[in-house]
Parts: sequence; structure tokens; C-alpha cells
Amino acid sequence: ITPADYQQFLTGSRFPCRRWLPLEWVLAALEFLGDAGIEGADTMEMDQVFQALQDRGAPSYDDAHARAMQRYNEGHRLLANWHPKHFTHVVALRHPQLRAELSGTAGDRSQGARADFEVRRRADG
Repeated sequence: ITPADYQQFLTGSRFPCRRWLPLEWVLAALEFLGDAGIEGADTMEMDQVFQALQDRGAPSYDDAHARAMQRYNEGHRLLANWHPKHFTHVVALRHPQLRAELSGTAGDRSQGARADFEVRRRADG
């Protein structure tokens, strides 16, 4: 994806929680319900559907969404075609609206504690 799309992903404009459904959660919820369904679901608000599923013991939407966002971020960071060798320094600013599911200045869970701002010279530069 483009840097602009990735920024929108990081701030929650792409795949927004409670408006976007991870496919793995949809399949798990449908399998859990089987033929039972949820009576009146076609007239419910999404939060009511999520609550009805949770009340029945279905997989958690919030957990599935958080795992999907973490997985998408890890995949993007691994596969993005941005070459650090083209830069001498790294400047990272944690955006105040960065998804709660992601930590660190770049949404990298491996960074541990959330840093608000970081400037560092590339290790190999």
C-alpha cells in the first residue's frame, strides 16, 4: 500500500473497528451460530449484533479485530518496499491517534513501551 494508505491504517481510517469485519472472525462467528442465527439481527445495530454474539459465547470481535490489525501491520512492515539504505536517519513520531492495538512509534510491537518521539542514526549508516 502507499505511505498515505499506511498512515490511514495506523490512525484507524482503514479497517475501522466496529465497521470492518475480519474474515476469520465472520467465519468463526457463523460456524459458532450454525443454523441458530440471531433472531432480528437484520434490524439490529452492529453493536447489538456484537453483544448478542458475545452473550452466546461466540468468538470476541474486539480480540479478532486487534489480532488482524497487528497481523496486517506486521505483514506490511515486513513487505513494504521502502529501503532504509536511502536514508541516513530515522525520525519516528508516535501519532496521538495511532491504533491502540499497535505500540511503539511505528506500530511495532517489538519496540515494547510506547515512545512518543525518537530520532536515531541508522545503525549501518
